[in-house]
Amino acid sequence: SSAGNTVEVKVQQPDNFQSWLSQGDNLLRLKRYQEALMAYSRAIDLNGGELQGWLGCAMVLQETQKYDPAVRALDRALTIAPEHSQAWFQKGMVLKLSDRNEEALAAFDRALQGNGDWGNSSGPADAWLNRGSVLWRLEKHSEAIAAFDKAIEINPEYALAWYNRATALLQEENYAEAVASYERAIASQGQWGTFTGPAHAWYNRGVALEQLERYAEAIDSYDEALKIIPNHTKARLRIVALRQRLAASPQS
Repeated sequence: SSAGNTVEVKVQQPDNFQSWLSQGDNLLRLKRYQEALMAYSRAIDLNGGELQGWLGCAMVLQETQKYDPAVRALDRALTIAPEHSQAWFQKGMVLKLSDRNEEALAAFDRALQGNGDWGNSSGPADAWLNRGSVLWRLEKHSEAIAAFDKAIEINPEYALAWYNRATALLQEENYAEAVASYERAIASQGQWGTFTGPAHAWYNRGVALEQLERYAEAIDSYDEALKIIPNHTKARLRIVALRQRLAASPQS
C-alpha cells in the first residue's frame, strides 16, 4: 500500500544518516581520515542537528591537526547539546593541543560539570588527567597534582595518571613519593599515553632513586628501561656513570 511506502521513506533517512555515521567511525578507526571526513560530512548533510556527526568530524580534524576547524565543529556540536561532557572534553583536548591552555582548562571544567555523557572515548578520569597537565603547564603545580589524584581516585589503575603524578613530584623534588608513584604506574593495568610507557617510568624512577642516593636500585631501574627500549641512550649513560661512581666510592 502507499501508506506502507510512506513509512519506508521516513525510516530510510535516519537509517541512511546512521550508516554514514558508522562508516565514518570505521574509517576513523582505520586512520583513513579523508574518507572518514567525507562520511561524517554526508551524515551532517542528512541530519545537521545530530550531535554525533559533528563530534566525528571534529575528531578527524583533531587527528589531522586542523585545530581551528575542529573547534568550530565542536562549537556546532555544543549548540546542539550545550552540556555534553564528551563534546566539552574533545574541545578541551583540541585547545590543549593548540596551547590555548586557559581555554582548555575551562573546557575540561565544563566537561566535568556536564551531563555525564562521555561517549565511548573518554571519561571523567581522562578529563581530570588532562586538566592536571594543563594546570602544570600554567605552573599551578599543587593544583595539577590534586587533579592527577582525582583521576587516580576515579580509576586507580590509570597508569598515565600515576606516571604524571610521579613526574610532577619528581620535578617538585619529592623523590621518595615520586618513586612510589612510578611503582604504582608500572604495576597498574591501565592505559598509558601515546608517547609514554613503562620504559619512561622505569627511567624516571631511576632518576629519583639517584637523588635519594640509592644507586644500586637506580641501576636496576635503568636496566628495566633498557629491557623495554634497548636503544635508550640516556639510561645506558646513567648506568655507566653510576657504575663508575660506585667503583670510585670507598664503601663499595
